[in-house]
Amino acid sequence: MKHNFGSDDDGNLYKGITSDFSWSGFDKSAYKKELSLKTNETEDDWTRLIVFFNLINNGSKQSIKDSLVQVFELDQYLKIAAIERLIFSWDSYTGSGSNYYVYESENGKIRWIPWDYNETFQVANGKINPSFLVPRNNRPLLKSVFEDKEWRQQYMGIVCEMLENKMFSVEKMLPQIKIWYNLIDQAYKEEKNPLFDYRVFQQSLSQSTEEYFSRPQTGFQFKVITYNGFFPFVKERIKWAKEQLRLQRYNCAFEPISEASTSLLISPNPIRSGQKLRVEQLLTTQPTRSAITVFDVMGRVVEIPDWQFEKDGVQYIIVDQWPKGMYFLCKQEADGTIGVGKLVVE
Repeated sequence: MKHNFGSDDDGNLYKGITSDFSWSGFDKSAYKKELSLKTNETEDDWTRLIVFFNLINNGSKQSIKDSLVQVFELDQYLKIAAIERLIFSWDSYTGSGSNYYVYESENGKIRWIPWDYNETFQVANGKINPSFLVPRNNRPLLKSVFEDKEWRQQYMGIVCEMLENKMFSVEKMLPQIKIWYNLIDQAYKEEKNPLFDYRVFQQSLSQSTEEYFSRPQTGFQFKVITYNGFFPFVKERIKWAKEQLRLQRYNCAFEPISEASTSLLISPNPIRSGQKLRVEQLLTTQPTRSAITVFDVMGRVVEIPDWQFEKDGVQYIIVDQWPKGMYFLCKQEADGTIGVGKLVVE
């Protein structure tokens, strides 16, 4: 506490266990199974935190806009959220909804403290780039922050700056990574019960591998689909983040996306208001969940339909009261596959 906050080290520190910050009323006992107070336990005063929960759960969009920055270190949180998405921290609040602390600073604001980043720089089902750059779920804090256009733009600006200045790059991270690699190299080589053999460790920075994991005592064996090398992972993640920024129409100076790899089949096109629009992702044929964002020609978001489960890569939207003109659609599958297309409303 003193190392991070100096003289401001006597506030309430809470550890998140399973809480997604949902509203459970004004009685502090309702929150104690999901949050653990680590300081000032004798006073046991949860007032400020419950007021914060009340705001993000029950406040109007305008009251959240007016008040959140007064009680929460938003700028700091947006930077943390950007890093968590870039390193694919799937076991954090922006991912699984866990592993964090919150601290009530003496300046009246709640500060976010990330924790337990061991589940990072990893794949999901063999895919390096699952999910969205901008978090999309109904956890109260994420919904309060990322449904606001200004804060969403600020967040994307942070990601853009990290990519343009190469703060998130192999070149920037390599010196420190080498230090850690060399630190554990000999110990891993001598480990008698390693999770993977030494060969996998040796090539873990530069290349991806497939490996079998087994338990000799039971004879059980399964195949790890992909064990990604660190550097290939970072390079692919950068590529994915740039594509995400373009599809959000954020103005970063990146090269254009290849339309051949991201095209959508949209029909009917042109379409009239009141008709059902069929949107097919040409590169996806497996059952999946997907979401579509619709932009007008000025880059403004027109509609963000809810996630849909689809069996054949097809999603449907009712075009309801959209003004005549041209629109752009961005469709993303849950596995990270992206598609874009144009639509004309007559």
